[in-house]
Amino acid sequence: MRAQNAWGHTALMEAVCYSNKEAAARLLEAACDFNLREVKAGESALHVAVRKNYTTITDQLLSAGAARRPVYNYQVSGYDRKNVKVAHT
Repeated sequence: MRAQNAWGHTALMEAVCYSNKEAAARLLEAACDFNLREVKAGESALHVAVRKNYTTITDQLLSAGAARRPVYNYQVSGYDRKNVKVAHT
């Protein structure tokens, strides 16, 4: 499952954007590529989940093995279940 729309969003990114936990879980079970990045900012589904402070979806993505890669001048780090934050690099 690597299909992306004109902005580079995958079905998983759309599920994350709208906090659709069930859809995100099903897509992860279906072995979608959760490390694909969108075109404009270079964000992955994990970056979106952290930025929007969606802790449940962030947990799902990290459990599935999502990569903690930098996004331009931000990096997904300092994550804990009580306080999701994006640390500047």
